[in-house]
Amino acid sequence: MVVGSSVASSLLICALSSFPVRAQAGNALDFVNLFIGSVNGGHTFPGATVPHGMVKVGMDTDSPGNHAGYDGDPQYNVTGFSQLHQAGTGGAVPLSNFKLFPILNCTKFEQCLTTMESRKVKRNILPDGSPDDFAIPGYFSTNLSNSIRVELAATRRVALHKYTFPSGTTTPRIVVDVTNDGQLSGINPELSIDPDTGRVLASGNYAVSFGPGRYDAFACVDFKGFGYSFDVPIEYGPYKINYPDLWGTDLQQHYYSWGSEHGGLIGFPSNPDSSDGTTTILARVGISLISTEQACANAESEEIADWDFDRVVKDSQEQWLDILNRVRVNADGVDENVTTLLYSSLYRTHLAPADYTGENPGWDSTEPYYDAFYCNWDSYRTLFPLMSLHDPANFARIVRGMIDIQKNEGWLPECREMGQKQFIEGGSHGDPILAEFLVKFQDHAEALGVSAEELYAALVADAENTPKNWNIQGRQADVWKEKGYIPSDTTYRGGANTKQVSRSIEYAFDDFTISQVAKLLGKTEDAAKYTSRAGNFINSWNPNITVPDSSLSISGFFQPRFANGTWNYTDPRHCSVNDPLQATCFLNAIRRDGFYESSPIVYVPQDTAKLIELQGGKDSFIERLDWIFDENYFDSTNEPSQQIPFMYHYADRPGLSTRRARMTIETFFNTSVNGLPGNDDSGAMASYVFFYLAGLYPLPATKQFLLSSPYFPSISFYNPLLNTTTTIKSNNFTGNPGLADLEDASGLTVRNIFVKRTSEIRFYSKPRGTKSISTIVKSILSADTQFDLPDSQEAILQMLVDMASHVAALEEELAKYRSNGFTADEPQETEFQASGLMGSSSLGSTRSFPSDLHADTSVASRSDTVGGVSESFERLGLEHSRHFGASSSLTLLQTAMDMKERLPQDVMLPSSLSYRSLRRRRPEFWAIYPWQIPIDSHAPALVFPEESLTHDLINLYFLHHDRFVPVLHRPTFETSVSEGLHHRNRQFAYTLLAVCAVAARYSNDPRVFPEGSTQEFSAGWHWFRQIQLFRNSYISPPSIYELQLCIISILFLQGTSTPEACWILVSYGIRLAQDVGAHRRKAGGQESTVENELWKRAFWMLYVMDIYISAYSGRPRATSGDDLDLDFPIECDDEYWENPNPDLAFKQPLGRPATMTYCIVLLKLFDILSTAQRTLYSTRRSDIWTMMGMSNSECNQKILSELDTSLRNWIDSVPEHLKWDPNREDVDFFHQSVLLYVSYYWVQILVHKPFITPPGTTSDLSFHSLAICVNAARSAIHVMEVQQRRGFLPLPNVLVRSKFNLSVETLRVDAKRTSQVTLYNAAIVLVLNSWRGKHFKTSAATNSELIEVYKCIGMIRYYERRWQNSGTYSYGLYRALWNPGILRYVVFRDVICEIIAISGLDQKPQLPEPSRKSSQPHSQTQDSAMAPSDSSVMYPIFADATSIPAENIDIDPLFNLPLHSNELGDLPLHESFDPFGDAARYSNIPMNGLEIPSLGLENLSSSSNTLPTELLDGHIDELIGGLCQPRTCRLFLDS
Repeated sequence: MVVGSSVASSLLICALSSFPVRAQAGNALDFVNLFIGSVNGGHTFPGATVPHGMVKVGMDTDSPGNHAGYDGDPQYNVTGFSQLHQAGTGGAVPLSNFKLFPILNCTKFEQCLTTMESRKVKRNILPDGSPDDFAIPGYFSTNLSNSIRVELAATRRVALHKYTFPSGTTTPRIVVDVTNDGQLSGINPELSIDPDTGRVLASGNYAVSFGPGRYDAFACVDFKGFGYSFDVPIEYGPYKINYPDLWGTDLQQHYYSWGSEHGGLIGFPSNPDSSDGTTTILARVGISLISTEQACANAESEEIADWDFDRVVKDSQEQWLDILNRVRVNADGVDENVTTLLYSSLYRTHLAPADYTGENPGWDSTEPYYDAFYCNWDSYRTLFPLMSLHDPANFARIVRGMIDIQKNEGWLPECREMGQKQFIEGGSHGDPILAEFLVKFQDHAEALGVSAEELYAALVADAENTPKNWNIQGRQADVWKEKGYIPSDTTYRGGANTKQVSRSIEYAFDDFTISQVAKLLGKTEDAAKYTSRAGNFINSWNPNITVPDSSLSISGFFQPRFANGTWNYTDPRHCSVNDPLQATCFLNAIRRDGFYESSPIVYVPQDTAKLIELQGGKDSFIERLDWIFDENYFDSTNEPSQQIPFMYHYADRPGLSTRRARMTIETFFNTSVNGLPGNDDSGAMASYVFFYLAGLYPLPATKQFLLSSPYFPSISFYNPLLNTTTTIKSNNFTGNPGLADLEDASGLTVRNIFVKRTSEIRFYSKPRGTKSISTIVKSILSADTQFDLPDSQEAILQMLVDMASHVAALEEELAKYRSNGFTADEPQETEFQASGLMGSSSLGSTRSFPSDLHADTSVASRSDTVGGVSESFERLGLEHSRHFGASSSLTLLQTAMDMKERLPQDVMLPSSLSYRSLRRRRPEFWAIYPWQIPIDSHAPALVFPEESLTHDLINLYFLHHDRFVPVLHRPTFETSVSEGLHHRNRQFAYTLLAVCAVAARYSNDPRVFPEGSTQEFSAGWHWFRQIQLFRNSYISPPSIYELQLCIISILFLQGTSTPEACWILVSYGIRLAQDVGAHRRKAGGQESTVENELWKRAFWMLYVMDIYISAYSGRPRATSGDDLDLDFPIECDDEYWENPNPDLAFKQPLGRPATMTYCIVLLKLFDILSTAQRTLYSTRRSDIWTMMGMSNSECNQKILSELDTSLRNWIDSVPEHLKWDPNREDVDFFHQSVLLYVSYYWVQILVHKPFITPPGTTSDLSFHSLAICVNAARSAIHVMEVQQRRGFLPLPNVLVRSKFNLSVETLRVDAKRTSQVTLYNAAIVLVLNSWRGKHFKTSAATNSELIEVYKCIGMIRYYERRWQNSGTYSYGLYRALWNPGILRYVVFRDVICEIIAISGLDQKPQLPEPSRKSSQPHSQTQDSAMAPSDSSVMYPIFADATSIPAENIDIDPLFNLPLHSNELGDLPLHESFDPFGDAARYSNIPMNGLEIPSLGLENLSSSSNTLPTELLDGHIDELIGGLCQPRTCRLFLDS
């Protein structure tokens, strides 16, 4: 037989996502051996299925141990390929329904032998003596001895068979067996054949395998030729025993009661076009527990409508990889068999329970429905605790289904098959499963659809209510509550009086788990009651019992007890290998020994502290444990023994637990077909093995795990719900000791255990010999502060000498490489790989990504990118991760290759010119030579913030920036940081440093400042200075990190004195994105993955920044909307991107708007701004008008009208949760609304500003445009003032984005020259209106506008400490105004103050009396108000909105924010609106005595409100001319 190391099939198994770094190559599927435990009672299932799939399609054999259908022993015959199986069970043979079987045993239809005994055949035998079977998750194949090849695949409810008949087969035939399930129990068979299509509908009634019930099952079978087609089968008919009835269509047409085997036989035409003479038939089998109609619907509409066998296999493998990749190992130094054992065990834990949702035969429900609980007594101990570590979504669905069963049947399911209740093995063990879930996920239960109260009600029903038959559900609750144990001498109606002691112990544990839930839910009385009942296990403890003939004097064991309280007796050796009677302990109604599946010696309660006390203390406890192992009482095949190896922990001897656990694995488990000591118990044994290999043992319904020594240097668990990765590391790992080493206690490996921030567990091992240099280096680097040096100075010196020698050797090797390691005559085909989202390894939530995360650049057009040219490049062996557009000359190559493909067969190019030969290129023209490789400049080691500070800064970044500039995926980013990717991937390291630099502006932690710096502007610079923003080589394609770095660096640089770099940097980022086609849509649509969404986010943010920066700098853009067709980012919050259930991945919960919606709304607004840039500010706009035959005035009218319409449509389309509401409770949406509306008003100003004319001139647009600009400015100020009054400040990027070059020329309000920033623009517009008011001698205008202007100054001032371009660099303005030829860089607040001063407007305005008092004093006008008590956070801009609740904001309810252009234009020019009615609070802002440095105006009269005439006649005229159209206007100020 062949496992997943190579593919022995016609199907190409695709290598899917990359797998964790380890010594072995390949992916997770390579380490799953489905044949482990497939002989000698393991009963494992090696067929095809998906995780928790209902359909498990696989081979059936005539083996007596065919509980899963299959047997790996080749002596057994194949009897069919059925659709339903259980995995790893005991009892009778379950399921194996609706067998299909290809036959070649007849030449005529009527002569075909159809019974199992007649049709069965053996398999081909491989040279090693194993059967010719192959299996990998999602796929199974076999080669039969009659040369028929069988391949199987499955979805959740449908099986797909592929039968290849040998050459020469004239009529391939397939049997559809209705009656022969695993127990040959089928009755009431029904079968019909559609003569027009060949469709077979089948159903029957069958017996369950571990209980009294029966069930109905239904199948719908369709057939299709593979590689050819046929309209209908050429033969068909039902059969009974060995008598097929040609042309019959219905089983009911015959007398079938006298025959025990019934089904249908279908014959097909052979493939006339087959090149090798073979014929392949596909059979699609839909299964249902409801009806044949639903079985057909499952096959047709839901699962395999396209008959694509390869796709079904690939989809199944992707589902398995999603599960398997949540556990990652470093297998350096680990035997490959150990890795295989781990992943094979993990695989088997996801076969059951099975997802039968939609197939509940009992009642209609919208809840999930799970079946194949076989049984909870086996699985509650380890399977569900393992699921809680990495698969909470499926766990939640299972819990929901169990609660739904309890609602409809009265008790939780215990053992269940095909909708039928089966026999209970122990207690009511749905209880610990539900308790396990709530203990682990109480905070997330509601989000996962689980009601905590309904869960608790289901637990209480189990605990308090006695069913009519406790053999199949619930427990014997009345007797348990009355006596505190189950008596052994009283027969009660309702169930078998057996397993009394084990049930008593199990009931006690069940009540313990209920008490845990009661405590969580605050039900203190219930918690006390169930805690008390959990202690009743002691009622079954007899301290006087000893073991007969034992060499060790041990007394005290669990024993049966009579109803009167006296003791019964069971030999403690009973049911063990030392039992003199060799008794069994399985289900038997007449047994009175009291125990199930294990002896009294190994049964333990949940209260181990009490058990140690009962056994005489820790020393005696350890002595007893040793005796259990030494005398072979430990039984690894049954669940009560599973925890025994770890019991040493409770006696403070975890090292002995490690030894015993490892001996258990070494003795009883391996990767062979005999690799299990007993049946797998529906994955219970698999989860048990998995935990042992991981160095853990779970305590169900608690948050506790017992720690042992892992078999790997590290093993990580990713939990997609919590988005956390927990890593167990074994430092100084030097391999796993063998069994011989374990026999000696000195072979223990664990020295110390450290738990670090609950996300990493480290084991420090005592060295067992000399370690290699690489091992020492890894140990040092992987330990934060813990590294165990040798005890002697000599050993330390030797270690240093060895390391120094190693470094010298590496330096010598590097020098040879640099000098001329490669020669021109021997070019090397060097592979370069850009850093991807994961760097060199799979990390956290990015587990499913390929290793090189270049953008997938395929688009719909075949002539563009990977969909066309690059696809051809791939066939030619060319590098194809770069983007090439339709105009590329390389498309000519595409045309030639397409033409070649269309050539008729008889004129095809000779084979010597095939693609294969084209790949034999001359290497000297394709290789990357050493001189092309950038010289290693020995980049210095990067210095990151301390870990705690890094964590705080990341929080600050996401708090203040990411919801407005969404470029990162927080779960992925934080996981990458926690796993140390920044120490391995330079580009990600730069990104992290940029994040820290940006976030530093929000922190008062002294560590955010460079050493020795006292200037607060310096916050974050010591991290940002380490970043290399531009590459020194472009051999490899860009990575996502480079785009993210560009964006975050722009955020940082915008607040510095050198923001000019932003325009260059955004252009660079766009070019990088275009290089890999990130601006183009994929062909056939773009699948939502973390990778794809991050590329989309990055490009769209660059696109927005390009528009914004180009607008405020007046410079050309790097791209336009005509260059892209990329879909918008998905409207789904980060936490919902990934979900174990693919149907829920990237699905925003109903009723919760996505924060990403804001970004898409903003993108649409900036598209309008983009149009304004092209039409209003284009350098050659007059040429465009001339070409259109329009005058300037006509064109202006048309453009302005269309832009106004677009803005109106945009503001009307803003989603409800983002519409302006000053009292909006959701803080995130409130701030997003603020940014949208102030951006909207900024765009309004930009659109109408060019049409403002100076006083004395006329224009149809002038007054309208000025009024729009003025009132848009007032509205923007109002919106930001509301934000400030709610306890927050406007974002710095709203206030101050950049500085600008100031001279008389550059101060003109022109989009080509001036920064367009909301507050700055608003203030300038209002100053302009004030000057206009002075021109018309309207003092009210000056007064009202100054109030608004000083509001702007008040808001800007808060950011002067950290955002340099909003500060007090004012001297340059005065110099520039006095000497217009000198350019100076200045900042916004100073610009506004200077303009006020030189304009004679620096008088204190007359402020109206407030109409009412503010609901709360506004205390944030002082810088000191900005500092919270927490020194790590500087500005509480987006903390919880508790400082001033929204409902307490005193806002005039009659005030309506003007939105449309006509509303803004109709408002008065000189009447400020103040909905707060407390403008007087600005009276404390000094006017003449403004708190700014001297501007050189000391010689002016202190009472003068004017500047010298020469200044006004010169530079001010020129200045004001820049604010008007045309430039020749003059504005005379009141003298």
